[in-house]
Parts: sequence; C-alpha cells; structure tokens
Amino acid sequence: MLTNIEKIRNAAERSSASERLEPSGGRVGELTERELEVLRYLPTMLTAGEIAAELYISANTIKAYTRSIYAKLGASRRQDAVVLAFARGIL
Repeated sequence: MLTNIEKIRNAAERSSASERLEPSGGRVGELTERELEVLRYLPTMLTAGEIAAELYISANTIKAYTRSIYAKLGASRRQDAVVLAFARGIL
C-alpha cells in the first residue's frame, strides 16, 4: 500500500508528463505569476481571508486561485499542494 507521500510523488510525476494546454493557452501545471504569489502563502497558517487582506483582493478571489493551484498541481488539499510545490521546486 502506498503512503500519502508516495501517492503525491506519483501524482507529481504523472502531471509533470502532461503536455495538455489549458484555456489560457499555458501548459497545464504552469502557474501564473499571481497563483505563485498565492502559493507562497499556503505553507503559512493564514486563512484565505487573511491572505486576501495581505494581497488586497477578496477572499473569494483567493479561493478561486487556490482551486486553480490545486488543479494544476494535482492536489486536493492545501497540505498536498504545498508538498507537491516543494517536490517540484516551485517553493
């Protein structure tokens, strides 16, 4: 049985091999500059509302960026997204 870390690594390997394009024209898995900015806050204990206040945008916008980050990284939770980002050298 695979551990959570092994599952995350396997997901990272599968998604990094993907060459599909997303609607914005970028590669799936490539984070925008703003998504990277939001991603840098995910390892912290700040809530979406607190991150929003730091970046002068709404909490709903943070939630939308977070969903996009999760999708691009192949994560389903904040912790998984952080682990995958570190594993890929993004963070």
